[in-house]
Amino acid sequence: MTIESSCHTSSTVAVLGTGNMGSAIARALRAAGRTVVVWNRTPERAHALAADGARVAAAVDDAVQAASVTITCLSSSDNVRTVLADVAPDILAGHTVINVTSGTPDDAQQLSDLACSAGIGYLDGVIAAYPHQIGTADARIMISGDSALWETHRDTIIAVAGSSTHVGDDVTAANVIDAGLTGAFYMSALVSFVEAVRYMNAAGVSSDAVAELVGYATGVLEQQMLAALRHIDDRDFETDQATISVFANAAAAFAGAMSHDGEAPMIQATAGVFRRGVEAGMGGNDMSALYLLE
Repeated sequence: MTIESSCHTSSTVAVLGTGNMGSAIARALRAAGRTVVVWNRTPERAHALAADGARVAAAVDDAVQAASVTITCLSSSDNVRTVLADVAPDILAGHTVINVTSGTPDDAQQLSDLACSAGIGYLDGVIAAYPHQIGTADARIMISGDSALWETHRDTIIAVAGSSTHVGDDVTAANVIDAGLTGAFYMSALVSFVEAVRYMNAAGVSSDAVAELVGYATGVLEQQMLAALRHIDDRDFETDQATISVFANAAAAFAGAMSHDGEAPMIQATAGVFRRGVEAGMGGNDMSALYLLE
């Protein structure tokens, strides 16, 4: 199905990029009753969405011109820049782009600057969901950029991911959170978990036994994370609970045990951080005082 008209309406959304995530976004918008125009550099992938009621644009200009807002979900921020550069300036002027392509804070700022110079409204987003979750209440997109623009397009974003939130007017905020929570925390936590399971399985503990404790462990972790945020915000690291010295001794013992029959880089690195905390004179403080390490 191809574009029949270049006139756009407020309920028409263009989706540029129809990989797994872009296709899920287009389908969610169609399910929410939106008119959806899709474009992909490889047309065959876009044509598959015609069965879901999406209109397929042969050219990126046609897709953007047919819509009031464009969602970009491409393979890289460089591709976003390239694709937007292919759109005629008079079509982009006054348009709004919501970019959910994976990128860095620098990418978000550069794309925002580019959009501003072209007279484009710009929001940057990070998708905290897998494609199969898109269109559900549990899916979340963290949006950063002008709050008024967020309010204008909030319903469109919520149709894609029901738990979406605006995380700040600074256009880099979503990617900063992504780098911190997804990169430094979530990815590291998953790698640590796999390392832990390998050790436990090798010692004869079944995955079923571990599974029974996952809910308890994540519940305790949530409590500790929230407590750490309070300590950090108050800059008060006194505690009558486990101190950095206690954690350092335990981590060293765990690292020794887990390294006996193989590599255990995550717990070894963790033990090293706690050791640095003790050496910095923080041994009697709450573990959140590690925030002050340089």
